[in-house]
Amino acid sequence: MTQWRALITRQPLLCSIPYGAIVATHAVMNHTNTRVPYGVLEHLIVSPRIHHWHHSTDKKAYDKNFAVHFPWLDRLFGSHYAPSNEWPKEVGLDDAVFPKGFIQQHLDPFLRNPEIGQPKGDPSTR
Repeated sequence: MTQWRALITRQPLLCSIPYGAIVATHAVMNHTNTRVPYGVLEHLIVSPRIHHWHHSTDKKAYDKNFAVHFPWLDRLFGSHYAPSNEWPKEVGLDDAVFPKGFIQQHLDPFLRNPEIGQPKGDPSTR
């Protein structure tokens, strides 16, 4: 009986380590600028191309591609957007204004006046 209990209590840990490695690798891969073709797999697993559309400045891609791993979930909920074999021309925040400097950018959410919406100090020109 104790052998079964030991196996059952260790099982989540044994599963979570490989799962964590796969999820971390997938997340890093989706944020790279590699043009690795996923082919048919792109219907089953989110590729860098699909995820880049999520970050696109193209207004047609706003509020699209929320699924982290499985693009069929976006298709199911109507939020899928990935023109075939196209990559977005530009990614980023089209109308956002950020303060200059690494430290200021990290403090900005705590210092910004929510009524005005502008950062304190000189804005960055990127």
